[in-house]
Amino acid sequence: MKNAIFAVLIAVSLFACKATQISNNEQSVDPENLTGQWDWKRTTGGFAGINTTPETARYILHIEFKNNELLFYKNNVVTQQYHYTITKNKTIYSTEPLYIINPDTTVNAIPLVITKMVKDTIILADNVNDGFSSTYVKRTN
Repeated sequence: MKNAIFAVLIAVSLFACKATQISNNEQSVDPENLTGQWDWKRTTGGFAGINTTPETARYILHIEFKNNELLFYKNNVVTQQYHYTITKNKTIYSTEPLYIINPDTTVNAIPLVITKMVKDTIILADNVNDGFSSTYVKRTN
């Protein structure tokens, strides 16, 4: 019985791990492309393969890039903010270096990998196995 449960847990964990696709149509990442507000559309990942949207979470998130500062909002209230730098470095998502948003050292935040940026859509991901990736769409004010 133990072996069957263990085998099921291994199978579930293998299927829950999903690689993020890296698009060949990515635009280059520069602060001008990031500047502005981005509305959260979904977050996926984690050990259990969670998929969360504003509808399932019953709250609204968005992020804002301005003056090398990243602000996180939940229901239009700032929940976290920090200054950042962007570097290009090795990640778990690709053999080629990708852009990474590095928070300043004064906050307890993890770097975010830009795994995809096409037109008005950006996907930001934790650079860890079983991490989460979130999709945002840029506001057109």
